[in-house]
Amino acid sequence: MLSNNKLKVFAASVGLAILPATAAFAGFNQGDNVTYNGKPLFRIPCGAEGFTADRRAWQAQDALDNALFLSQNPTPDSVEVVHQNGAYVLKLGGHYITTADAASAKAEGTNSQLLAERWSGALKDAINDSNNTQNYIASLKTPNELEGGKFKFERRVYAPEGTVLPVAFNQDLSATTLTPGECITGKVISNVPVGNYFIPANSILLGSVVENEPGAYAVKLTSLCTPNGTEVPINAVVSNRAYTIPTAPHPVATIGMPANAATGTRVPATIALGTGGVTQTAMILTRDNGYSIACGQPANVVLERVSSVAVIPGGNPM
Repeated sequence: MLSNNKLKVFAASVGLAILPATAAFAGFNQGDNVTYNGKPLFRIPCGAEGFTADRRAWQAQDALDNALFLSQNPTPDSVEVVHQNGAYVLKLGGHYITTADAASAKAEGTNSQLLAERWSGALKDAINDSNNTQNYIASLKTPNELEGGKFKFERRVYAPEGTVLPVAFNQDLSATTLTPGECITGKVISNVPVGNYFIPANSILLGSVVENEPGAYAVKLTSLCTPNGTEVPINAVVSNRAYTIPTAPHPVATIGMPANAATGTRVPATIALGTGGVTQTAMILTRDNGYSIACGQPANVVLERVSSVAVIPGGNPM
């Protein structure tokens, strides 16, 4: 992995700005607890609709931070429990936070309505101090940008093996010009869907040239750095598949999908048509096969292993 100083040099070389500060992250859930100012606010003890308890808390955390951000000056009076479609949901400033499901209520020894009221009370208490609330909102606003009515903060998720990143490289990739160990840089040219999130466009990929055998080269990518400056290690290669523009991502039905052995849940995936189920292998560049990728030409980079990546919200709430 490259140092921050080297990252800045590479960022400048591909025409991207990287903030020198540490990664900009909003609030994080702690397991199945939604947090406020780093402290547990309320717990979602059970999974629902195919999502684990931790995943639901994660999504509720995102929704809460977005609601606080968009409300600008939220007060306890802006918190409400609404009976909606037969369920009790928690809202702030009219924005949905989460649903008090029957299983979670039972686990907490109460019913759904009272559980929602309990969550509501905890949230009202938390934002009762206006100065404290404004400081928390300021921490969300300052390092993140607003886009489409939602601010763009980062989360960490695991992108599956085979995830395709459309990338434009900063130099020609050809057996006639590459040397073993040469540093390779490129940028992701469009948002890459990972479930309900995206690996953001303009993220920088860093890697190097590997000589598999004399005269046969592959390009390995080992680091991904988001526009916010968050660097994560990855294990990816330039694919042998020609780049094609994927169709819009769409949810995959979970019926018949094998349940996770640990949780017993079925977590929906989101894929782009044309990228799933196709074997992706490393592009081997030799003088004989003539394979090459011109500087700035779109190419496919494929994750060879499951990788933890920094993402921004996108898609539908859980």
